[in-house]
Amino acid sequence: MRHKVLYLCIVILVSMPGCHSANRSPYDDVNNISNVSMIIDNIDYESNQITLSIVNETDCSLTYGSEYYIEIKKNDNWYSLNTDQYFNALGYIAPPNDSIAVTIKPEKMLNAGEYRIIKPIFVEQHTYYLSSTFFVP
Repeated sequence: MRHKVLYLCIVILVSMPGCHSANRSPYDDVNNISNVSMIIDNIDYESNQITLSIVNETDCSLTYGSEYYIEIKKNDNWYSLNTDQYFNALGYIAPPNDSIAVTIKPEKMLNAGEYRIIKPIFVEQHTYYLSSTFFVP
């Protein structure tokens, strides 16, 4: 019996770091494109909708899709909430020197905490990730 308890403790300790690292954010390099940003304009907690703006202050058109990722901050690290999302393959254009409003609706209501939205954008052959943080009271 004593060996079973010890074995169970070892299994729990070994598996715990793996659980946390599996959901750790892969997006360490965000907001690294000049003159392009993402701003959260409104959070409607009742309808669970977030309205944001992609601000393109460049002379080039940007392309973006419907995909987005929501992450929560825990112990100074970001963790992915929605790793199994599916998006359509449509591409949208953010014209030069303009801003575009985008509305997203998270799959689940968000609990209190600090969050960020990650949204990929495409410029020629490169993918960049925009990020904007917000709090849920």
